[in-house]
Amino acid sequence: MYTFCFTKIAEKQFLSLQKKYQILIREKLIYLKAPETFQVNVKVLHDLAPATHRVRVGSYRILLQCDFVTGEHLVLKVAHRKEIYKS
Repeated sequence: MYTFCFTKIAEKQFLSLQKKYQILIREKLIYLKAPETFQVNVKVLHDLAPATHRVRVGSYRILLQCDFVTGEHLVLKVAHRKEIYKS
């Protein structure tokens, strides 16, 4: 079972979204707590350190820093797909 922790920046970005998108993202993170669903729905990122993985939720993306040893994943950024990969 995986756990997700938000950075302060990611939490601020998450809370600035409309409620309907917050609900969708929250449901997606709950769904991804099981390792079987995590592997199918999460994509590996290359050359975008410190983010290692990304999750797609409609038009929004969640950038993660994953630690599979402890099972704790850090949510680094939550933003629209047009803005997520910009510095």
